Amino acid sequence: MNLVTANVLATVILILFCIPVYNYIIDLITDTKLFVLTFILYMVWMLLHEILHGIGHMLCGVKPKDLSYGADIKKGILFCLVRKEVSKKDILISLLFPFFFIGVVTYILGIVINNPVLIALSIFNISGACVDLLMFFDFIKLGNDITYIEPGEGDTFYIMSNKDIKKLFGLKLLEEGIYKEDMFSNISYKRFDISKFSIVFFILCVISTIAMLLVF
Repeated sequence: MNLVTANVLATVILILFCIPVYNYIIDLITDTKLFVLTFILYMVWMLLHEILHGIGHMLCGVKPKDLSYGADIKKGILFCLVRKEVSKKDILISLLFPFFFIGVVTYILGIVINNPVLIALSIFNISGACVDLLMFFDFIKLGNDITYIEPGEGDTFYIMSNKDIKKLFGLKLLEEGIYKEDMFSNISYKRFDISKFSIVFFILCVISTIAMLLVF
């Protein structure tokens, strides 16, 4: 993934979605209780983001046993990985699921019901989904023959295609080769994989949250 492109896009999206709701953002920042509540819910929102990726896959026929969830805070990622080959349609649906349902829909709903917390959570999710959006628009340009699989870590994946796919905007090609039908047949993975550092990080977040609740 081209991280420079992703970071620029995330910043632009954040600014664009904040401008129309500027007053709500000010209310949130100046209200300590709302700010703390947003911090707490944001951790839940990040987990929900990955769960929705999984639901998107399952709606296209992927079984729960072929999905794995995890976190690697050192790499700055939470992930939902699909461990079997899926179609272009499958990956496109999965990529858009969190962006649409806890981004666009909840953003509009937050404005309608005047809820700054929901608006802020939606903006953070939309901005954080910039990688999903870059992948979506790159995959749109690829042929319908492609298949996709994530056999390794949370930040790498494989695309199988009969055509040249080197010229992509948001994705970075790390290696290429001849596809063999059995090359992913012996994938070893955990259904849930959280690094030790991530566990410590989440514990510290919980402790910090409790401390803030006691103070405010």
